[in-house]
Amino acid sequence: GSGIAIVSSVEPDLGTGAANYVLSVIELDPATATLVDMDPRIAPHVEIDSPEKYDIEHARLRELIEQRRTG
Repeated sequence: GSGIAIVSSVEPDLGTGAANYVLSVIELDPATATLVDMDPRIAPHVEIDSPEKYDIEHARLRELIEQRRTG
C-alpha cells in the first residue's frame, strides 16, 4: 500500500453534545505502520455534523488518495 490512511472518529460537540464526525489523512510507513506524517498535505482535517456528509467526504478523501497513488 501507499501508507496513506484516513483516520476517522466521532466526537461530541462540546457546546451542543451532538455528534461531530472528524476525518484526517495521515501517512504511515507501509512496512511498519509507524506514523511518518500527521499532515501529508493531501487534504485538510475535516469536521462534519452529519453522517450523510461524512459518507460523502470520506468517499472524496478515498478518491484523492487513489489519485495520488495512481498518479
